[in-house]
Amino acid sequence: MTNYLNKKGYEVSANEIATLNGINTFIEYNNSEKLVIPEAYFFNKDGYLISGFEGTGCGMAISNIDEISNASSDNKEHFKDWITNYNFLSSDNTEASYDAYVIINWAMFVDGMNDDTSYNWYKSLKNNKDLNIRIIFLNLDIQENWKLSDDNKKVLGLE
Repeated sequence: MTNYLNKKGYEVSANEIATLNGINTFIEYNNSEKLVIPEAYFFNKDGYLISGFEGTGCGMAISNIDEISNASSDNKEHFKDWITNYNFLSSDNTEASYDAYVIINWAMFVDGMNDDTSYNWYKSLKNNKDLNIRIIFLNLDIQENWKLSDDNKKVLGLE
């Protein structure tokens, strides 16, 4: 994964790269329509998901991020609940306080414009010096370490 990012010229901190932690999470994401690329999920300073935040567009930088830290939420979905389903390449440092939290979906299997859009969003957030933002660059590729059953492989078209 890091080789792929390096080859593309993407500079992403290892502690910001995560993968789904298993096939069950992958299935859950599929069933809840979270296997979307590119996609970004925004959480306010209290860690709650902001529904319908309009700050992204294909190929564009993320804008309006300054509005997110105090944006209202439904207080149902928390950032920490989401990341329990992730494996990080390096220490995830989720205990620190941030002005906002953003999860950006990407995958190697969609190499091309969608992949570039996800990275452009990541880069625009990293360049924002006004807010302390916790970014998760979430890879949605199927992982070898999931130890898929033969049935799972067949369903996913991997055999």
